[in-house]
Amino acid sequence: LREVRDLPPRDATATASPTQQQSPEATGTFGHSKSGMFADSPSKLPQWVENDRKVLRFFGYFKEGVVESNIENHRVRKIILFYYLEDGSMHVAEPKQDNSGIPQGTFIKRHVFLKDDGVSSFTPQDFAVGECVSIYGRTFFLVDADPFTRQWYEDN
Repeated sequence: LREVRDLPPRDATATASPTQQQSPEATGTFGHSKSGMFADSPSKLPQWVENDRKVLRFFGYFKEGVVESNIENHRVRKIILFYYLEDGSMHVAEPKQDNSGIPQGTFIKRHVFLKDDGVSSFTPQDFAVGECVSIYGRTFFLVDADPFTRQWYEDN
């Protein structure tokens, strides 16, 4: 077996002996200079990396009509609307209440919701506390937001 120092150099720039060559920190990865290999890379991260695990959370309710009772005309059902900044998807959940007799939990599964026009999708600018949002023909009234959501809107 030959040792590495016995091998001939690959190109003219590698003619120096191993003890005289630059350290890996000075040359960068795989022998490229730091200015050459990563000079073109963008300084800003992609949106899906920058916004990973960042979720806007709104609290609200919707009114559901009741036809099987003479006592009440409608029920007010609480919801939590989640908007995922990484990919623009959303989901709507209903907090579970014991012994309510109404199916609860995930109301609409996570995906990109289209607005009523059927063409454009929802963006963070479409949501605000005190506003109404219509999703799949049902109107949700947004009454509150968590602290992260409020801070995110102040910063952006």
